[in-house]
Amino acid sequence: AGVVVHYSYKVPVVVDDDGSRYADNVYTLSVSCDGTPWTTIHITKADLARLLTPEFMQKGILEGLIYDDRQQGLRFRALVSFPESDVHMPLIISLNQEGRISFERDLQAEQDE
Repeated sequence: AGVVVHYSYKVPVVVDDDGSRYADNVYTLSVSCDGTPWTTIHITKADLARLLTPEFMQKGILEGLIYDDRQQGLRFRALVSFPESDVHMPLIISLNQEGRISFERDLQAEQDE
């Protein structure tokens, strides 16, 4: 699996309390099997909206996506965070064998903090 991140001005710009503007990110997850492309998925903060508080939707940016090799299957850990701060919400993104993606809060990471 490969992950590409890019800023997108097609998604809303985040403005913090000081008026600083931050471009949000779009993650492109491309998965291949034995060198053959299997699926490509674009992930934005809007895809995670049902898991985020209104404050994270307004002031947070999608800031991290890493492969979680400790779990079986294709599972990734993601962060939505307030720019230039330690305030974040950890999430899990999973991809099943049919190519369906699911999102959930990473409750274990929240407890570990």
